[in-house]
Amino acid sequence: MEYQNKKDELTDLIYQSLKSTDWQLVLQIPRSENIGFLNTIKINTLVASLLSFGLIVFVFYLISTRIADPFKRAVLLSQELDNMVQERTAKIMDSIDYAKRLQEAIIPGDEEMIEAFKEHFVIWRPRDLVGGDLYWFKKKGDDHVLAVVDCTGHGVPGALMTMTVAPILNQIVEDVCSNDPAVILKELNVRMKAALHKKASVVSDDGADIGICHWCSGQYLNFAGARIALYVKTAVGVQVVKGDRYSVGYQSSELDLLFNKVTLPVEEGDRFYLTTDGYLDQNGGPKNHSFGKKRFTALINDYGHLPLAVQRQFFEDGLDDYKQDEEQRDDITVIGFQLITNGRNVVDKERVLDND
Repeated sequence: MEYQNKKDELTDLIYQSLKSTDWQLVLQIPRSENIGFLNTIKINTLVASLLSFGLIVFVFYLISTRIADPFKRAVLLSQELDNMVQERTAKIMDSIDYAKRLQEAIIPGDEEMIEAFKEHFVIWRPRDLVGGDLYWFKKKGDDHVLAVVDCTGHGVPGALMTMTVAPILNQIVEDVCSNDPAVILKELNVRMKAALHKKASVVSDDGADIGICHWCSGQYLNFAGARIALYVKTAVGVQVVKGDRYSVGYQSSELDLLFNKVTLPVEEGDRFYLTTDGYLDQNGGPKNHSFGKKRFTALINDYGHLPLAVQRQFFEDGLDDYKQDEEQRDDITVIGFQLITNGRNVVDKERVLDND
C-alpha cells in the first residue's frame, strides 16, 4: 500500500502475515529509499554512457590522427607523384616522338625507293619507337648505294647512333667514294672510331654492323659487308654472299681494316635481300630457339618468285608465327629488292666473285 505522511512524502506500507502467530508484520518505507537503488542504476548507467562516449571519441581521434590522416596524406602524395610521373612521361614521350621524326627524316622516302628499284619491300620494326637499325640510300650520278645498318643499342641511344652514321655515310659517298662498298666501309670504320672514341676516358664501346650494295647500270651489283650478308635469289636457287667477320667503329676494330668487295652479275628476275640480326636472332618456336639463317633462306627459296610486295607479308607472317607471344628482342630491318636492268645483259651469266 502507499500513502502520504504528514510531511506529504510518499510512503510505501508493506505487511506480511507470520505463520507462527496471528501477528502481522508491517513495514513502512519512504518511497525515496525504495527508488534510491534505481537512481543509483540511472547514475551508473549515465556515467557508463559518458565513459563509453568518451572512449569512442578518443578511439575515433586516434584513428583519424594516427591512421586516417597519414593514409589520406599517402593517397594525396601518391596522386601528386602520379601526376608528376605522367607529366615527365609525357615530356619523355614528346622527346622520343621528336627523335622518331628525326630518324624517319634520314630514312629514304617511298618515292626515292620506288624510283631506284624495279620492285622492293622494306620491313623496319624498331623494338621501341626508335631504334638502332637504319636503312640508307644515296644516288650520285649513275651510282646507287644502299646500306642496311645495325648500330649498337636500342631505343633513343640506338637512334642517336644511326643519326651519327647517316651523315658520315653521306660525306663518304659525296667526297671519297661512291662506287666501291669496301672502300666506303673502310672509311666509315676510320671516321666512326674518330667520332666515337675521341676521349680515352669514355668507357662505352659503340659501333655498327653494316651491309652495302652498289650498282650503276643494273647489270652488276657490288657488295661488301661487316657482319651482314647478302642473300641472292636466282633462277637456280638462293646464294648467300657473306660479309666480313668484323664490325666497324668499335674500339677493337683496327684502323687499317680492309673489307672484301664481291661483284655479282645481275640477270633479269634476280632478287636481293639484306637483313639485320634482329630478324635472324628472334627467339620462338617450340624450343624457343632463334629464327636462324636456314629459316630465312627457306622463306626466300619458297616465296622469292612472288612479287616483292607480296613477299613482305610472308616474311612478316613467318616471323610473327614463329615468335608467337615472345617479345621482340632486337630492332628488325629486312629489305628485298630487284634492280632495273633495262633488258640488257652484257655480263657473263656465271657469277663472279671479285675480292679487290
